[in-house]
Amino acid sequence: FQNFFLDRYAEAYRREMDHFADMLDGADASVGYADGVNALALAEAAAESVRTGAPVRL
Repeated sequence: FQNFFLDRYAEAYRREMDHFADMLDGADASVGYADGVNALALAEAAAESVRTGAPVRL
């Protein structure tokens, strides 16, 4: 069994870990609080849309 998801996004995971290590050395974060809030709002709207079968306005 091979994990397709991990294989497909291996480069993205590597870059994320490299950036995390850079932040430990003082680099600025490439995303901020607002990015996280927006991603969560999008995920919640998608879940609601699946649940209700209707579009959700953001």
